[in-house]
Amino acid sequence: MYGNMKIDASVFNNQGYTGTTDYRQRFYAIERSRFYVEIDADREPDSRANEFQIGTASLVKRLREEGRFVVASCEFEELIVSETGWNWTAESPLPPA
Repeated sequence: MYGNMKIDASVFNNQGYTGTTDYRQRFYAIERSRFYVEIDADREPDSRANEFQIGTASLVKRLREEGRFVVASCEFEELIVSETGWNWTAESPLPPA
């Protein structure tokens, strides 16, 4: 996924998690997410940014294929959409069926 890049990932409990599972109403992904993960490649040169972004999109896609509700909040959300077919927005809160 990230090749030989050095990646740091930290998992946190989401303090904004509401536990609500009624998806018929509008919602923000942060309310439905029990955890969040920060993924970083700070030790890698800027020339590898595209490789990091593609790797992250691949990770999001794989987790979604496993049935997980995954939303990416990053500077390359358009790439996430183009590589995975969806990312959360207020207008499109659920992934395509």
